[in-house]
Amino acid sequence: MLSNCAWCGSEFLDRVNFCPDCGNPVDSDAMRHRTASGVDDDRSVGDPEYRWVFLPSLPPGQWGVLAPVLGSMALLPTALLLASLALWLPIALTTVIATLLLAVVQLALVWILALRSWPLQLGLLGLGLPKRRLLIIVGACVATLIASLGFAQIYGMLVSFADLDFLMPPNLSQDLILPGAFAALSVIALGIVTPVAEEIFFRGFLMRGLANRWGIPAAVVVSAIVFAGLHFQPGVILPVFVTGALLGSLYWYTGSIWPCIAVHAGQNLFASVGLILAS
Repeated sequence: MLSNCAWCGSEFLDRVNFCPDCGNPVDSDAMRHRTASGVDDDRSVGDPEYRWVFLPSLPPGQWGVLAPVLGSMALLPTALLLASLALWLPIALTTVIATLLLAVVQLALVWILALRSWPLQLGLLGLGLPKRRLLIIVGACVATLIASLGFAQIYGMLVSFADLDFLMPPNLSQDLILPGAFAALSVIALGIVTPVAEEIFFRGFLMRGLANRWGIPAAVVVSAIVFAGLHFQPGVILPVFVTGALLGSLYWYTGSIWPCIAVHAGQNLFASVGLILAS
């Protein structure tokens, strides 16, 4: 059965606790939104301009917590299995193959557990246009990228100063990149395929489903925890968590995962191209 949000007027299924569009509790009787200045705004809460200026938002998606839980449970053994390819194949070839196969698995899980329709409803996964002005989006992307890279740098310095070797992020090896002209395959896999697949899975699918039950702030944190946990190595858990939280917040702020893909791709391309230039 469908109901309407008291805040933004969007339709949602009765089983959700938070509006899939604006993220506010659906049981609220308040029909007016208090702005950051504490002054009630008398404009209609259904006004699109009002909605995007004052209410953080995500695209609508009607799946709940169960789908992200099942997806994460299925992704864990798959990632471990693909990582084991390094026992038989060179690390660079393993990286490319595992990245491509993992992307296929992630996208297949999203379709099976959330969409199950054709043609694909990409807007439900945040693949629509951002709801902010271009200059604001660019600024938010740059700030997110700087914050992510900056935290990783500070974290590495603090861990080194404290002599906690087991928490030290591993140094990226040139062995991760295929030799010669084949290096382009590594760049595509790490800098394009991985950001697209991971942002669709962790932000567009997992975070969206969690937000329906727990609200957007909790969904940002929990999806970042899962994102970090699936990277396995203790030395990257905290930096990846912070990156995941920043990307989740960017998705919340812009209403689209395209800015998240851009930041994620920028970070991965920075690392992979740096390895190529250093070789």
